[in-house]
Amino acid sequence: SKALAPVLPFVTEQIYQNLVKTHETDAPQSIHLCDMPQTDEALRDGELEAQMQLATRAVVLGRSLRSKHDLKVRQPLRKLYLLPPDECSRQELVEMVDLITDELNIKEVVMVEDETDLSDISYKLNFRALGPRFGKQMKEVGTRVSNLTADDIASLRAGGSIDVADGQITLEDLEVQRTEKDDLIVAIENNLGVGLDVHLDDELIQECTARELVSRIQNLRKDAGFDVSDRIAIGVQGAAELESATSTHLDYVSGETLAETVVVGEIPDDCGVRQESIINGFQGTLGLRKIDR
Repeated sequence: SKALAPVLPFVTEQIYQNLVKTHETDAPQSIHLCDMPQTDEALRDGELEAQMQLATRAVVLGRSLRSKHDLKVRQPLRKLYLLPPDECSRQELVEMVDLITDELNIKEVVMVEDETDLSDISYKLNFRALGPRFGKQMKEVGTRVSNLTADDIASLRAGGSIDVADGQITLEDLEVQRTEKDDLIVAIENNLGVGLDVHLDDELIQECTARELVSRIQNLRKDAGFDVSDRIAIGVQGAAELESATSTHLDYVSGETLAETVVVGEIPDDCGVRQESIINGFQGTLGLRKIDR
């Protein structure tokens, strides 16, 4: 509360008066008359902070991919592929899998060994870098580069070089071209790679529809002036896909909305609150009724 006091002056003052002044009569009259608490650097866990920073980077890359490709957060995805910057980071990310899946709404995280697991990789000559060095021998260099073996590529990625046309080239002399694989979108930043499987099957679409339905019902509750603790009855009618998703995720819908009954396929006559909606692209009508106690 003391640390928050400068930005939440009234809330923290109320907390202080309730929890401190009522028990400690010699305490300062106000939280704003207290000394700011001092940090104890000995309590910081540097390794945990670095691990969390790495997980945050993965989440930020995943969110940027979702945003770039118009994949709403409520739409669950089947898999997230992670390429760690190094072997040490691999175990750190494994320990953060639950957090990453929750933040990105992913079913499964798959750790990969190489960026070729995320994209089809090819190399072409960097003429600006190689032209002045090889001149008329560029054709020979181009032939050599187009026939790079797996061992050649491994050597280049490890910082080595290969012999060609009385000279040597390194990875910096080549332009890397990445082609995303089917149903996989990829982002790589500072050696951390993230790939999202964007294939949507019926199960994933139904789950997203149920999440969107819950959001729409909650907004409808609020607009109707219902209290957050009010129990309700719901009716859902519309497209077959909407009704099917509601039936499949009935427990989730009722649990999230405090619904004691959910009728699928019709709107009961006693539902005084009604609204036509497009829910995850499916036409439907919602009906609500507050259950009086």
